[in-house]
Amino acid sequence: RKIVLSKRWNWIDIDPFGSPIPFLDSAIQSLRRVAVLEVSATDTAALCGSSPTAGKRKYGITAVVDKATHDTAIRVLLGQISMIAAKHSRIIEPLVSIFDDHHVRVSVLVKESPSKASKSYENIGWRINSPTKSELEVSISSGLHPHDCPDLIQKRCMLPWSKPPNEISKNRVSGPLWISTLGNPDVLKALSKLDAINLCGISQNSDVVTKAGFNEEMIKNSNRQIEKSVFRFSEEADVIDCLGLIMIDEIPTICDIGGPPSPKKLVGLLKSNGYRASLTSMQKPAIRTDAPWNLIVKYSKEVLKK
Repeated sequence: RKIVLSKRWNWIDIDPFGSPIPFLDSAIQSLRRVAVLEVSATDTAALCGSSPTAGKRKYGITAVVDKATHDTAIRVLLGQISMIAAKHSRIIEPLVSIFDDHHVRVSVLVKESPSKASKSYENIGWRINSPTKSELEVSISSGLHPHDCPDLIQKRCMLPWSKPPNEISKNRVSGPLWISTLGNPDVLKALSKLDAINLCGISQNSDVVTKAGFNEEMIKNSNRQIEKSVFRFSEEADVIDCLGLIMIDEIPTICDIGGPPSPKKLVGLLKSNGYRASLTSMQKPAIRTDAPWNLIVKYSKEVLKK
């Protein structure tokens, strides 16, 4: 903290063991008017909700453990960064957000703007599981639920900070958390597998490889890990702002279809009918789309028939 407060910084990377919360306040204070902040958190049990006591103590949140828990963990961390930044008259703009095995990592652009910081809670809210019709209507009217169809049973939706659920009960409400975009499309498009290999990959002709004594298999494994680190980033770029996250394995549990549809085929069908859709970089089968829920069900059935 003493070192980080000693001057103004253009770029700070916080990568502690466990929670980054103790370091966020001093780091954000020490950033220049426009700067990059990168934050890692390895206490995923607290962020995901599987350790509810730690989640409340460290982050002041509650979180539902479900198929979307990794997305929830990312949004909880972004929400915390945003709320702390607001106290210092700053706002954040997410660049890249990932959940990778044992940790959450986000990169954000931090800007000094007292007027916008005063409105920062417009990007903070709640995720509701098994929402009621009235909750779906609030979410739709607030621009937080692209799937519409409040009369149909749906798995989850978002609510704004100003309109919280009546009761924060276990296994239904997650938050407070970030309810806006998870990344910057231009940044994500620049993180394709080819770009990653060109920037960070190694080849047999490299002087470093020769001196280190890497064999061909070691080089392949290294480059494979580099490609994995940007898995579907560029593919997801055009829908990263879309709050319509659909966990494929959940579709059969809330509508009468024979099983989970092929995510790739469902995305193709949605896009061919004029909707935004993409596979996600999440570790579980999921898509992001702005299609209404009744068409998601309809196209899922069509995919299963083929």
